[in-house]
Amino acid sequence: EEAAWFADQMVVLLQGKVQQQGSVATVVRQPADELVAHLVGYDNLLPGMLAEDGSTFCLQGKWHLPLPAEQRGSRKNRVCAFSAEALALGESCSPKALPLGEGIIVRMAEDARGALAQLVCGDARLRARVPREKHWRTGDKVPVWLELEAVRYVDAKGKEGL
Repeated sequence: EEAAWFADQMVVLLQGKVQQQGSVATVVRQPADELVAHLVGYDNLLPGMLAEDGSTFCLQGKWHLPLPAEQRGSRKNRVCAFSAEALALGESCSPKALPLGEGIIVRMAEDARGALAQLVCGDARLRARVPREKHWRTGDKVPVWLELEAVRYVDAKGKEGL
């Protein structure tokens, strides 16, 4: 993270092979695949299925996320990637957030940026950033919202699906 403040280019290597190269902003906003997405801070990586009409990406068989126009119709294996900050617990502040239903907090941890909740929502295990003023505990059930503008669709590595 600190190196990104000083760099104007970034190269992500895996076993000596370039996975992605470009400006820091491009690599962070448009990761090439799920490995790069994980390395640049996307905590949640969920495989899904492309809807038959190609306009939405279906997660867990119940959440339908609208695909950006440039990715519609693509038959590549794709993974939905988003950071812990893209999830809102309790209530959403954004009209562009998708309700994912009720999640159960299975673990809470503190770090320099606040609390981080691990939760189960449907069959998905997710990580969400929690404001310090919220006093949720392990076992609490909370509404979960996903900020759609923060979602990225990246190439899957070795995943079955699309």
